Amino acid sequence: MKISWTFSSLLFIFPGPSLMLAEEKTSQRNPDETFGAEPNPTGDPIGGGNGYGRGVEKRYFHVRTLNELLAAIKKAKAGQVVYVDDDAVIDMRPDLKTPGHSKIVIPGGVTLASGRGKEGSAGALLYTWEIHTDPLFLTGGERTRVTGLRLSGPDPERRLLWLPQGKTLLSSLATARAIEGAHPKLEIDNCELLGWGHSAIYLGPKATDAHIHHNNIHHNYREGKGHGIFLYEARNALIEANRFNWCRHAIAGSGGPATSCEVRYNFFMDRATGHCFDMRGGRERDDGTDVAGDWFKIHHNTFRAEAPAIVIRGRPAKEAAIHNNWFVRHRNQKESVRFWLSPGNYEEHWLREPPATVRIRDNHWGRMPPPGAPSPNTHLVPPIPPAGADPESKETFGAESNPTGDPIGGGTNYSRHVSRRDFVVRTLEELLDALEKAKAGQVVYVDDDARIDLSPLAKPEGRQDISIPGGVTLASGRGRGDSEGGLLFCKVLQNCTMFIPAGKGVRLTGLRFSGPDPERRTDQLWRWGQKDNYYKVPTCDAVRCSQPDFEADNCEFTGWSHSAIYLMKGAERSRIHHCYFHHNQRYGLGYGVCLDQSEALIEANLFNWNRHAIAATGAPGTRYEARYNVVLDWSNGHSFDMHGGIDRGDGTEIAGEWVKIHHNTFRSQDNAVVIRGRPTEAAEIHHNWFIRGSVKDTVRFWLKSVPDNARISRNLLGRSRILAP
Repeated sequence: MKISWTFSSLLFIFPGPSLMLAEEKTSQRNPDETFGAEPNPTGDPIGGGNGYGRGVEKRYFHVRTLNELLAAIKKAKAGQVVYVDDDAVIDMRPDLKTPGHSKIVIPGGVTLASGRGKEGSAGALLYTWEIHTDPLFLTGGERTRVTGLRLSGPDPERRLLWLPQGKTLLSSLATARAIEGAHPKLEIDNCELLGWGHSAIYLGPKATDAHIHHNNIHHNYREGKGHGIFLYEARNALIEANRFNWCRHAIAGSGGPATSCEVRYNFFMDRATGHCFDMRGGRERDDGTDVAGDWFKIHHNTFRAEAPAIVIRGRPAKEAAIHNNWFVRHRNQKESVRFWLSPGNYEEHWLREPPATVRIRDNHWGRMPPPGAPSPNTHLVPPIPPAGADPESKETFGAESNPTGDPIGGGTNYSRHVSRRDFVVRTLEELLDALEKAKAGQVVYVDDDARIDLSPLAKPEGRQDISIPGGVTLASGRGRGDSEGGLLFCKVLQNCTMFIPAGKGVRLTGLRFSGPDPERRTDQLWRWGQKDNYYKVPTCDAVRCSQPDFEADNCEFTGWSHSAIYLMKGAERSRIHHCYFHHNQRYGLGYGVCLDQSEALIEANLFNWNRHAIAATGAPGTRYEARYNVVLDWSNGHSFDMHGGIDRGDGTEIAGEWVKIHHNTFRSQDNAVVIRGRPTEAAEIHHNWFIRGSVKDTVRFWLKSVPDNARISRNLLGRSRILAP
């Protein structure tokens, strides 16, 4: 579905053939030892949120607006708490025509707090879209604490500009920071920090003895910067029980002779755009030394990313200890921990053995869990908030009343796995050969540990799609035991579709489809769109279907710039269910599921980081029912969409034939439902849970008034579950 411009880069670490399933191996001396982040002894959940036990009760100041926040911080004294209302959403720089607020000084001893994880609260959201080199918050004295907040920055993108022939160019935009520690004993806990181009947390030379714990730190991955936590000559930092994802480096240090930290009980998720822990050396500082920090300890962490987990670019002055970690994707020490010294070409100076000041012992490698550890799939799917039934009437609202018997988003505990295997494939050649031979009723099974690179098919000189014969099932084992499911990935951005069902009754189940473009590309596409060059940047789809009775279930779809699944004319009675759609978010496009003159039941899916979770052209004959889906917090557009005649330019107000939206949960700050015209039959919107705002704020029609065939009734609003009759 294309867009009209009339309305007012991730270095993706793609798994390659050299990184197949890691061999299970433990460097273990004591059989009673534990490995990895879990079981976590802190008593609070890794990443904080629901179940966190150290919330703030005292509230000397309770604020809801930017002016109230600034006034309270200015007045607050040591020992006092400035509490931001749990439901507050505050734009920290509302007027971009004048210099914005920055370097907001939090006085020493003051706590800035909200209630993330308390009674289902996500915590107050403090956000800005202004890219500014100054930090948003700066400590003004020792023992400052920031807890229970969400700090969302302007830059949740890699900011690599696409150029023809596969070339890229780094954006020249400035980089931002959320919090700068400039004094001792800073504590940051139970926060969510995302979208900061330089670093979410920056610890300077005077920020000694900082304690950074139980935070969810993600989408800080600006190319060349992109740190979750950056230590600039900071001493004795304790970094524990955090959850990191989509950071270039989760933790990085300048590596000067004062830099020191302990890193323990952290969970480093799959989507790193560089290595997870980075300690720089003298080459980066240009000081003529090989020093890479004073000391550091890295132990009892779980690393899931494909790239080397730990890179030390010199010799620690005192010592480095790396032990009792679990490296899920790696086969041995040399894949997971790397060192390099000396000036010159980067790749020429990897050391085969660690420096004498580094001790590496008792770590675990491979997907097989070490003794006492949970499944390696722990934390893969974000937690879903509870809703359920009205306690008196038993009337159900939201997605969590899900009657399907299988988990929303699929994965662990999904029950409809495929047992038949007519063909088992592990390579691209085997996959193509099997699909060419398969007949209706047969199953082509992608080995659970297979990682198949589809990139050769996306190149202009290669095939542009893979045809799946009618009645054939393409399957893998996502959620069966510890399996994540076979991975089909593409890393070449070209105008292409990967899979096209060639007949009725095709099923995709238990697979992961990873595309080349999880980026928004906002700055480039906005500029190019003004010059009518929007579509010069290629777009890609995972699946395009124009055949009836198509089914996709228990799959993960990520990184598709147009749409993960595009249902075209002829795709009748499609079922899209129990899938996880995320990072399909191209500016102006970016859909989980898109429909054009087709019909689908879309149920029990999990959506996050999509521009629209569901979109439709609204052309006559377009219709869908969406039920028992959860839309999580982050998107760059409204969640469920039906275009109208204004988008197609056909002179009508037609917005599809019908749309039924019921028993869904919407957590995103953007509008939940936008219908850009009048459906020819009806629009039914009921028994949903809109956690943010009122019905008026979350359901919109692009008409002067709500059409007479639209029925909006009995939806829940807010965390307090107010019924809107």
